[in-house]
Amino acid sequence: MALKKIRTNKKGIVSTYHMIAAIKVTDRIEVAIKSYTEESYRQLEKTIAENQSLRQKLEEQLLKEVVKENPDQELINSLNQQINSIDVESKDYSVDIMNYRMPFNKEDVLSYSAIYEKLKTEAIFAGAEDC
Repeated sequence: MALKKIRTNKKGIVSTYHMIAAIKVTDRIEVAIKSYTEESYRQLEKTIAENQSLRQKLEEQLLKEVVKENPDQELINSLNQQINSIDVESKDYSVDIMNYRMPFNKEDVLSYSAIYEKLKTEAIFAGAEDC
């Protein structure tokens, strides 16, 4: 889930997609919101994370093969090619990060959905749509 709302930051950058990046709960809720010019840039970050996971699995498979008594060289070459072809360079496509502090009542339901609903009551996200 995220929020969809057109907003312009202090530098004049227009963003339309806003998602919770981090939550810290103490006697209040502290929420970090990342903003993107559009949802597709967040999807790029998700793809990189998926690629990192895939690469890690392939590297584990490669290590198991390399230490065998009679390793399969074709498999090793194939795994190396796959590993080298995966883009895992960490990139942050967000254009802004905002931090909000909200009161926290221990009787309140604490979920991402509930926090997004609270954020929509803030002036900066008034009228935002769920996406």
